[in-house]
Amino acid sequence: MDQIKEALLTLDPADDAHWTEDGLPIIQVLGDMVGREDLTREWVSRVAPDFGRETLRKIKADSVLEEQDIPEDTSPEVQLVVQVRDVDNLLNELYEEQEKLNVKITDAQRLRSRLASKQAHQRNEGTNQQAIRASIDCSNQQRAYRVAAHQAVVGKLTLGQLDPRSKYEQSRANNRTPQPSRV
Repeated sequence: MDQIKEALLTLDPADDAHWTEDGLPIIQVLGDMVGREDLTREWVSRVAPDFGRETLRKIKADSVLEEQDIPEDTSPEVQLVVQVRDVDNLLNELYEEQEKLNVKITDAQRLRSRLASKQAHQRNEGTNQQAIRASIDCSNQQRAYRVAAHQAVVGKLTLGQLDPRSKYEQSRANNRTPQPSRV
C-alpha cells in the first residue's frame, strides 16, 4: 500500500496522460509504476480516498512553499521577491484551474438552456395541440349548424319549388305538345 501512495505522489498533475477527465489517476499508469497489473480503482480508493489531480496539485504547492527555506542571511528584499514569485506561481495555477472551471460552467449553462428550451417547447406543443383540437371542434360545430339550417330550409320546400325554371317555362313544359317534324 505504501508503494501505491508513493506512486500517487510521483504522478505529474500537469501531465494529462496520468489523469482521467474526472481528475482521477489512470489505474494502468499506477499499475505500471508499482509493477501490478491487477491494480483496481477500489485499491487506490482504499489507500487514498478522495485523491485526485487537484489534491496532488495542492500537496505539491504546499510542499514547494515549505521546501523553499530561504536562508536567513539573505536580504529581506530577496526573501520577499522569492515569496512573491511563489505566490504568483500558485495564483497562475489557480487561474488556469478557474479558466477550466469557467469553460465547464459555460458548457453546463448552455446544456441547461437547451434543455429548458426543449422542455418549454414540449409544454407549448401540448398547448398548441389542444388549441388545434379546439379549432377543429369549433369548425365541425359550425358545419353541423349550417347543415341543420340547410336541411330545415330544404325540408320545407316541395319538388316544384326547387325547379329552377320560371313559372312560364314550367307551364310550357307541362302543356308540351309534339311539334311536327320538318322534312
